[in-house]
Amino acid sequence: MATLVGPVAMMTVDVRVSKTARTPGSGCPADPCVAFLKDPKHWAHPFAIASGWISRLYFGTIGGLSGAKHTFVVEIEAAAISDQAALEALTKRAQPILDSVGIPEVILNN
Repeated sequence: MATLVGPVAMMTVDVRVSKTARTPGSGCPADPCVAFLKDPKHWAHPFAIASGWISRLYFGTIGGLSGAKHTFVVEIEAAAISDQAALEALTKRAQPILDSVGIPEVILNN
């Protein structure tokens, strides 16, 4: 779904890990756990979701120094949210925060 986080055009993706999934050796503190976003240059560990929870991820593109483009990622997740209705309620409560995100023009369009 297309939306905005502050001034940035974003696409949303809801991600859920099945309660019956098993991920031995994943390095996550919980099982099931799926690590699916990695950025070794900037993060020590991959981003993961565990225990049947559901997360809403927002993906967008912003400019960077010297015209380089970067992926801008925002996540909404709360402990034990495992159904779509609860995620929608949390998103509604978080919307004023998402709307308030400010990114300098030089970063948006460089």
